[in-house]
Parts: sequence; C-alpha cells; structure tokens
Amino acid sequence: MARAIWHVGVKLLNIMWSTFHDDYIVWAPPCLSRSISSAIESLFKLTGWIFAESGGKYVPFGKTCRALGIEIDMSDFARGTAYVRDTPNRVAELSEAVNTVVCKGTIPWIETRRLRGRMQFAEAQLFGRVGKRCLKALSDLSDGVAKVLSDKDLFFLGLFSEVLKTSAAENLVACFSGGPMGRHKSYAHAFLA
Repeated sequence: MARAIWHVGVKLLNIMWSTFHDDYIVWAPPCLSRSISSAIESLFKLTGWIFAESGGKYVPFGKTCRALGIEIDMSDFARGTAYVRDTPNRVAELSEAVNTVVCKGTIPWIETRRLRGRMQFAEAQLFGRVGKRCLKALSDLSDGVAKVLSDKDLFFLGLFSEVLKTSAAENLVACFSGGPMGRHKSYAHAFLA
C-alpha cells in the first residue's frame, strides 16, 4: 500500500518524494511546501493511511529533515549541494552495540544479522573500507563461515565504532548545476507512520 500511495503522489500530484516502507521523505521549494504538505496529508487521509501529525515522529518542512536514522541537510541546496549524515542518536546507539561486542569478544549468532544490517545502513554515510571489513566479519559469522570473532575482527569492529563517532564531516550526496531543481532554496520533510 505504501508504494501505491507513493506512486499516486508522483504520477498524479507531481510530488518529489521517496518511500522506505511506510516513511516518506519529501522535497519542495519553500514557496510550495505548505501546498505540497496539504496535498500529501489529504492523500493519506483519503486512503486511510495513518501518519504522525504531531509529536516526536512529526517532522515539519525545514532546511534539515530527520528520518530513518539519517539527517538530510538542504541548507546549501541553493549552491547546488545537499548532505546526508547519520543522526547523533543512531551513532551513539550503534557505537554502543558495536563496543558491547568488542568488550565481550563475541556476539550471539542470532544478533549478527541485525547488527550487520544496522552497520551497513550507517556505513553508507561513511567513506573508506573500514565498514566493509567489519561487515565481512559479521557476515562470515552469521553465514557460518566463521565460528568466533578473531582479534582482527574485534579490532575492525572497534575501529568502525570510532570512525562512526568521529566522522563529523558532512558527506556530499548531491550536486546540482541547474535543470528543473535549479539553484533554488529547498526544504525537506518526512511523513512517518
């Protein structure tokens, strides 16, 4: 249903947005943000889709938008640049989980895939090969290739945690030089179920 709603928004309402399960991230110039928000809210209400209209999950249009553990920063969009970074909460939570594994020297098999998935998502915002090496260690363990984490695996997991915490550089995700999005100010917004 979420994908169908997304499709209707793109094709019939000309909304520039993305969807991940039941979370929607919307792009709009400031002059259209209220109109687009109203159109999306109407679409959701017409289809019976439940979404956050207030509270902690409600994210209004603005120069930055947080959803799915990432922050999208559109403050330099007029200069042709947008940034994506992991939220501080995600960084702290994931670092703690990885450090727990490093301190214990082991991780229950059932938890390896969950941690690997969370690391993989966060790693997409990092540069370098540290994340890939750590993911391989957890993949080997969860796939039964390895039975225990080696000292080398533990080293790389600890390194991943440090890189995640100290990676303060904003990561460029988009550079625009004109076209339909042009060099206008822009807002992002998230609709979360």
